[in-house]
Amino acid sequence: MVALAGLALQDAQGAAQLKSVEVGEEQALSSAQQAFFEERIADAEQILAALIPHRQAQLKDESLDDATRDRLQTELYQAQLLHAHSLSRLDKHAAAADVFAQLEGKTGVDDFVYWLRGQALRRAGKPAEAAKAMQAAFDQDTTPVKLRAQVGNAHALVEAKDWKSALPVLEQVIDALPNYPRRYKILYYRAQALEQLGRLDEAARAYQQAWFEFPHKEQGAMAREDLARLAKSGHEPAPISRTRLFERYRMLRINKHWDLAEELFLELMEEHKTPGGHSAFEHEILTQLVLNSYVPDRNKEAMGWLQKLKAEYEAGHTAGISADLLYSYLSHTYSRLGDFEKSRAALETKLANASKNARATEIAQFLKDHGRYQEAKEIYDELYTSWRKLGWDYTWLLYKTGDFQQAYENLTRLAERSSGQKRAKYMYWAARTLTLDGNIEEATKLYTDIARVYELGYYGIQAHNRLLDIQQGKAVDDRLIAQTRGIVDGASEVLAAMEQVEDGLESSVVSAANAYQDPRTVQRTGKKRAAQAKPGEAVADRSSEIDCSRETGQERHFCEMLVAQSRDAKHTILESALAPYLPYTNLMSSSVSGISRAEIASAVLDGDTEIDAIELGDSAGEDAPPPRRGVAVSKHRSTSARANFDTPARIYWEGRRDSPAAFVNADNGKAIGPMPSRPIAYDEDAYQGGLERAIAEMGDLFPQLERARWLRDAGYSIYARWVIRDFAMEYIGLRDAGRPGAKPIELSTPRWTYLIDNRRRDRAGMWGFRSDEPRYPVPGPAAERKAMLERQQEIYDRRNQIAPLALDALKDVGDFHMVRSLNFGTGPWYRADPKGPLRYKWMQAYPRAFPRQVIRESKRNGINPYLVWAVMTVESTYNPDSISYADALGLLQVIPRTGIKTAEMLGDETFGAEDLLTEDVAVQHGAFYLGKLVKKFRGQEFLAIAGYNGGPHRVSAWMDKRGRDMPLDEFVEEIPFDQARGYTKKVTRFLALYLRIYEGVEHLYVGQNMNLDYLPDPNF
Repeated sequence: MVALAGLALQDAQGAAQLKSVEVGEEQALSSAQQAFFEERIADAEQILAALIPHRQAQLKDESLDDATRDRLQTELYQAQLLHAHSLSRLDKHAAAADVFAQLEGKTGVDDFVYWLRGQALRRAGKPAEAAKAMQAAFDQDTTPVKLRAQVGNAHALVEAKDWKSALPVLEQVIDALPNYPRRYKILYYRAQALEQLGRLDEAARAYQQAWFEFPHKEQGAMAREDLARLAKSGHEPAPISRTRLFERYRMLRINKHWDLAEELFLELMEEHKTPGGHSAFEHEILTQLVLNSYVPDRNKEAMGWLQKLKAEYEAGHTAGISADLLYSYLSHTYSRLGDFEKSRAALETKLANASKNARATEIAQFLKDHGRYQEAKEIYDELYTSWRKLGWDYTWLLYKTGDFQQAYENLTRLAERSSGQKRAKYMYWAARTLTLDGNIEEATKLYTDIARVYELGYYGIQAHNRLLDIQQGKAVDDRLIAQTRGIVDGASEVLAAMEQVEDGLESSVVSAANAYQDPRTVQRTGKKRAAQAKPGEAVADRSSEIDCSRETGQERHFCEMLVAQSRDAKHTILESALAPYLPYTNLMSSSVSGISRAEIASAVLDGDTEIDAIELGDSAGEDAPPPRRGVAVSKHRSTSARANFDTPARIYWEGRRDSPAAFVNADNGKAIGPMPSRPIAYDEDAYQGGLERAIAEMGDLFPQLERARWLRDAGYSIYARWVIRDFAMEYIGLRDAGRPGAKPIELSTPRWTYLIDNRRRDRAGMWGFRSDEPRYPVPGPAAERKAMLERQQEIYDRRNQIAPLALDALKDVGDFHMVRSLNFGTGPWYRADPKGPLRYKWMQAYPRAFPRQVIRESKRNGINPYLVWAVMTVESTYNPDSISYADALGLLQVIPRTGIKTAEMLGDETFGAEDLLTEDVAVQHGAFYLGKLVKKFRGQEFLAIAGYNGGPHRVSAWMDKRGRDMPLDEFVEEIPFDQARGYTKKVTRFLALYLRIYEGVEHLYVGQNMNLDYLPDPNF
């Protein structure tokens, strides 16, 4: 790089020096950009500080031809925009604002220029000027900037103490943007503005609202003090009802503000106490205090509140007390405190009036939850019909209690009547049954088939691991294991001072908004992938593949009912049987007596809906042969050998033999395992320059592309992605809508909505903004409508030419979700080898998304970045503005109440929930939380993965109740939540897939021997 900053490029000298530095001058802007992207901001600023006056001097040359002048002028503006950004990053905000001012009206991104200038002016302490810039940005009325400029204007006017101008803007923000992350400030500012304007009664009501909505924020506490101050001078609002206060405090509890919730509940109880303390309202508060202590594992405190509530109930003061809740939580809390007998007694009290069957069922589940499998089985022996004893749940109890003969027979039948990952599951546990029984030869055959056919699936990974265990025996030196364990067990309780907290992430896999078929959801139909039937075409009858002739008695009758007697019935049954996402809800006609649909579902399927119907990379859709019948297995055998594994339950990043030494580094907080050599998303560069090629070929059709280039080249990668997303959504919408005829198509996409929003409640757009305004409106004037129609027709006609250009442009800018969406429409690459000629397509589907952020935060939190990418794949498929049905937000689907706690731990006092829809915040919080969970569970990543989805407090409870002598694969299989169990398996296979694509790792090895010790925090 030629450092132009080292050359005295003064106006008088510029022309004379031009020839001597011609090569360096041509490369100067790209060199500055490279320095900026590599976080060498000061270097970039130096280069630009020299380049800009040089370009300005050149442009004074009147002999320049028009083309050269235009090129130099554009490059000057590009350099100035990057310079302004560099100055902002160096905290030279006043200088940055001056440069932004020079650019107004001169770029393709004036909306951003006004907005960024407003931000710089605010930081430079010039709020009055900032407000004008923010208003100018708002007036540009562009989707990415408008609402952001509006809130920026509100803040600037308050900082300028222009209360009269600020008040209407503040009220607009409060009404229109209820989810704005800094709403707590806006509410307080409004109250201040009203007080400053002498409207004291209104100010009192505004302070009351600011406290009521945000009592946990500093502004909320100040508002309560201001409210009390105004009350002394006679300005007091109507009191908030006790019902509303109760509900608000309950939400504080749910959102993990446990200390504040307890304080406020006790305050509320004191205000409404009765002489005997027996009122329903007081009991309801006591119930909330129970939950407020129980949820964060403050079990002794919870027991204290429970005993008070129990004393009231048993004394006959039952108003407002739920007996079911009382005795359920008594049982749970006794269990947590290690008193099994009292836990069971409390449960028996709860069930005193239940039916015999209901009571037996709940007691059996209680015993199973506590690892008392034999006692549970004895109850199920009485409860279950013969049909249900053929199903997965009972078969698992057979396996756990050592009845290997019947377990193996059941698993064999289940495997014969299933396909895809369901078959892999049953085969794997049949092999594990044989392993425990000592039949290593037959088990090895099954493991080999599973590992070959379902290679990239969870059970294929586990089967290969078991083969390694068999082949290599005791491969890790015992002394090193002991040394490693000692380091873990003796680790400093670095998290012990954290506030104990509850409720883990309830992440969900969000579905893509665009109409492409993810091959993970393709139904399995046996040995090969079935083609979709054409209208009127007969569907192949595969019932002959199920052979019932070998069955006898009730098993044969059951099998025959499966294949049914008519073609239509066969088709319906097989359609369900061969699609693991579909339960057996229509398996039987209602005329079959004595067998309920629920019993059939239990007998054949196990309700595990979280296994994908097909695994990417499976062997062309074929299924492995089921386990062999007639294998001699012990009728009953002790299960004590189950714990005989010598490898700790951790991911062996360096391989089965070489990883334990690396565990020492992991225990010291260092990220271990393969790392990308450079922070790039793809290991190929054919897409580079894709944005420029797209502009050259179709910039006339999509002006958003030029705007994206301005922002990307100035280092505003996030903003560039906002802009290019508009292009991608419009292109995909028009491509899928068909060629427009006589009038233009108005795409149905609303302007302000998030791309993926699966909330069950009433949905709203950015920061809660509600509007029916279309993102791509059809204009009114006839000439404009005609122009729009012609443009849309040309886009549709050129769609095949546009597709590869769009893909490369999106890769170039880094819209990883849209790249993935387009990639899935490019053929059945997912049946090819991830390391073969189609590897680039695998990379497009599984990118190292947001590499700088992920690698930085992974190293900071001592976890491997590929683990973060695997989690991100399941959580959001790399889409930053994803919202789940459980309100989980962003790339790593952090739920707001968990974000509140991670923000506290990170020291971020300004955090608001929808900040998680920003990629930097999402990666920071998600990687931080995942890293803490890995440390909590002593480096056992599988437990951290399960905790990320199901909650670490639940994982630790499962470990305490039934983890003793249990290998990891059994523990995962016994996760009681379908979603958390399936989530753990999915993350595992995506991790293995990432390592194969990018690092050439053939197989992922995970140990089996669980360490049941764990740190107390985080517990939310």
